[in-house]
Amino acid sequence: MGRPFLRGGNPLTGSADGLGLGLYLALLLTARHGGKLSAGQVDGGRGTCIRRDFPAAA
Repeated sequence: MGRPFLRGGNPLTGSADGLGLGLYLALLLTARHGGKLSAGQVDGGRGTCIRRDFPAAA
């Protein structure tokens, strides 16, 4: 996570739509607002959870 145009999976066997910019842009926008982006596996490794945490508003 954190590099533009980086897509998961095997590029030789899989076909995925998109440019691979979604997580990168989410990371940039979250950081600009003082937040943190984290990723982890869920459901025994069958899925991914992306979490954005922002500081409390003043």
